[in-house]
Amino acid sequence: MVKDAIAGLAGNDISGYRDYRGDQVFGTWLWDKALGFDLTADIDADEALQSFYETRNAIIMMILLSLILASSFVFISRYKLD
Repeated sequence: MVKDAIAGLAGNDISGYRDYRGDQVFGTWLWDKALGFDLTADIDADEALQSFYETRNAIIMMILLSLILASSFVFISRYKLD
């Protein structure tokens, strides 16, 4: 990021890198010619991916619940209680 910014190039890094705290972050940067300096924005990877993790976990739970219900219905239909 620093090399590109100093060279006057804009870019982003969505694969992630460590910031000054040692935390994994995603970032984007832009050299502003009119101002003569670099504008940079970073976001913690955990924060950026929080909605992805929540959605993934909800889908996994729905699939597991569906499998449990389906297997229960199969079990009940095969072994009808008289």
